[in-house]
Amino acid sequence: MELLYLGGEGSDAPHWVIGPDGVPVWVDGWGVESLNDVRIAVAILNLSLQFKNPTLSKTVGEHVGRFVQHELAAFTGRNAIALG
Repeated sequence: MELLYLGGEGSDAPHWVIGPDGVPVWVDGWGVESLNDVRIAVAILNLSLQFKNPTLSKTVGEHVGRFVQHELAAFTGRNAIALG
């Protein structure tokens, strides 16, 4: 599992990250539109926790969560969790 922090507007620029084994890994850029959609979807997930109706909260979480997981897997090549 990989943890991604999507702070501010994020960045679509390619960059280096330190992998779990301590070795630098090159990461290609992420399309601006995809990054923005994921950032908004994570905000929706956070807001969905405020619904009083648990069925509504669960439904929104499942649908939006699947989208986020799909986009993160496409970007990272593996499972990841987004924080924003």
